[in-house]
Amino acid sequence: MYAEATKPRGKGPVTETVEEQHEGTGFSFYYEVSVHAPRSKYTYASDLSSAEVEGFGAIKGSASYSGSPETNGQSQGQLSGDLSATNAVIGKLRPLAPGPLNATQTQP
Repeated sequence: MYAEATKPRGKGPVTETVEEQHEGTGFSFYYEVSVHAPRSKYTYASDLSSAEVEGFGAIKGSASYSGSPETNGQSQGQLSGDLSATNAVIGKLRPLAPGPLNATQTQP
């Protein structure tokens, strides 16, 4: 299970991604939905200790990051929320449904 938001330095759109992995004997399938979103859909504190991501387009819901203040350009914490997307093959991707995920936020 995976959720990500990337905001390039300076200008350009945010990339939001949700992914789920399904495994069995001898196989793994990864289902992913990514969208480009306005920069305002991903905001974060200057010390990287918190962030908010709002879904856009095919990605619905939101997620919140809470972690330690930045050290060497990184913050360790957890991501929680209800970000989701619909995949035509398996239906809803809900990477945060089981509960918060350990997460890292890095300086763009």
